[in-house]
Amino acid sequence: MKRKSKVIIIFLIYYFVFAISGIIFRGKVNFIWLMLLYHLICLLVLILYKYKVLKKIVFILLWTGSFLCFIFSTFFIIMKLYGTSMEPSILDESILFVWQQDFEISREDILVIEFPERWQDDFKLGFKRVIGMPGDSFYFVDDKVYINGKEYWYWWAAKGEIMKGIENDRIKEDYYFILGDNFNSLDSRYIGLIHRSKVYGKVMFVLIEGKEPKSSLENDH
Repeated sequence: MKRKSKVIIIFLIYYFVFAISGIIFRGKVNFIWLMLLYHLICLLVLILYKYKVLKKIVFILLWTGSFLCFIFSTFFIIMKLYGTSMEPSILDESILFVWQQDFEISREDILVIEFPERWQDDFKLGFKRVIGMPGDSFYFVDDKVYINGKEYWYWWAAKGEIMKGIENDRIKEDYYFILGDNFNSLDSRYIGLIHRSKVYGKVMFVLIEGKEPKSSLENDH
């Protein structure tokens, strides 16, 4: 078998293995666009290889690009946070590294969550911290909720949505009470508890720090 044919066969095996794996391990954020880009890059590799248009280094870069498209459509994703709801721990316009596959949720984790439909005209996804876990005690007193005895304010109109995740004064299985680190945040105080199916990923670390708050800049002068 000629070397050229061997290379094409190897690449086709590579293409189908990762195309099928992408479907099996698909992530929830930008999966369609990234896998479409994966297919286009693979097609470009075959076309350029067939007509010997470019040098070896270009093909290596294209192969690498297609592999990264697979990785970031399945296991990881890089996301940008907009807004101040997670300040001071995560600043506006920070670039975050997020894990998308099956993961255990622990208290204090920062999650990527999908907002309920009624809020999606302005917000689709958000970053919030886990405060209340399944099994935690949960009850209302006037305009406050108490999670394991700790007090949190909530919006009275959200009580019905909050109650969907509560049973026998406990947070139900697969439900989480989430808050932004900044008091001015759209979170469980307004939208209710978040179900596990609405969790899109877990923030692993900050890749690039965002804008420093104006108040901090003013204090530096």
